[in-house]
Amino acid sequence: MLASSLFAQAPRAVAQADPLRAAIQQEVTFDHSQSFHLNPNQNIVRFEWDFDGDGVFDFQTANPAIRPTFRYNPGLNEVPRVYTARLRVTDDQNPPLQNTGEIQVTVDSGNVPPVARITPANPDAFVNQNLALSGAQSFDPNAGAPLNDRIVSYEWDLDDTNGLNQFQNLGPNVNARFGDPCGRERQVALRVTDNFGETHVAFARVNVLCNQPPVIVLDPNPARVDEGDQLVIDASGTSDPEGNAFQLEWACDEGLPIQIQGDRLRVDATELDAPEAGLRFNCSLTATDALGAESVQQFVVVVNNVDSDDDGVDEGSDNCPATSNPDQADNDGDGIGDACDEDDDNDGVLDPDDNCDLVPNPDQANADGDRLGNACDPDDDNDGVPDDGDNCPLVANADQANHDADPLGDACDDDDDNDGAAAADDNCPVL
Repeated sequence: MLASSLFAQAPRAVAQADPLRAAIQQEVTFDHSQSFHLNPNQNIVRFEWDFDGDGVFDFQTANPAIRPTFRYNPGLNEVPRVYTARLRVTDDQNPPLQNTGEIQVTVDSGNVPPVARITPANPDAFVNQNLALSGAQSFDPNAGAPLNDRIVSYEWDLDDTNGLNQFQNLGPNVNARFGDPCGRERQVALRVTDNFGETHVAFARVNVLCNQPPVIVLDPNPARVDEGDQLVIDASGTSDPEGNAFQLEWACDEGLPIQIQGDRLRVDATELDAPEAGLRFNCSLTATDALGAESVQQFVVVVNNVDSDDDGVDEGSDNCPATSNPDQADNDGDGIGDACDEDDDNDGVLDPDDNCDLVPNPDQANADGDRLGNACDPDDDNDGVPDDGDNCPLVANADQANHDADPLGDACDDDDDNDGAAAADDNCPVL
């Protein structure tokens, strides 16, 4: 037996592990399947592992195909740390022979850099317009256990004029503004840093668009309105090339009555009296978009002098605008000239039926039955003696006989002899 033991072959332990560099708490798989025995007639009957090299075997099996696993958990202040894992194999000889193999596993924090992300990634922005950029979608792959890592700073460089090397810690969300020149690409950068000092930089390209001012369209332009009339100037055709919202501001010279109605301007010339050359008012419309681009359109409002009846009196002053009456005669003073007034004396009787069309006489009294009423008839009794010299203006008495020489002629005197007895009862009416 002694001679036999001197030449006994021992097994050979072959230790393998994957991965050989692991993070804290990352699962490491160990493999002893490549262990072998130099004596083909002998077998390995036990595999034992001391994963952390503390001298205590943590695992054993008789099955060469089993692959045990282990997770290392050193403190963060201990990493990186190298662990020597030991594999001990035992054969089935009597007495059994053993062999030990080693494999080294390096454990570090497992921290990888955070990932910076800019949203929107490649946006368009109008010149001098605020552009909202966000780094909130940046993340740290080690955010969970065991590292519980996180991003601790968001540094932005929003000005690429001197290269992207002027980072400022502005937080995850920022507003960027790009001035002229427009029509070109600009670049921004975001650098994120985690709790271990690892960093990552993301870039985004910004297409800086040239913002055009609104285009003003006025209808009509120039604007002409007759005195006594109204006109609406329409700017509803105004538009912004980029489709941005815009505001309108109207302005006109003093003296022109206007009413602003959004994109319309109402001109009220009903009370204006324009001279023969007309009235001219300077106006303007300013359109300003949301980004401050501005257009100004100057225009003129002309109030025309109107003389429809061509009588030399313009419409605003003519008391008969449709009927020629250069003298502007207005017998009754009602503001309607005689030439177009249907009742010149304003007595309620229309001129065609009025026997005194220029003298008020609503009773239309006409003692002599001619065409002229008493109010305007110079000889009411038609006796050839004008009323102002007739001693009986309403009774025809061409001879003007007046026995008692009082103001009344005999033809209309009830007491011709002026004795106090009425002629009808006087037995001597003329004595």
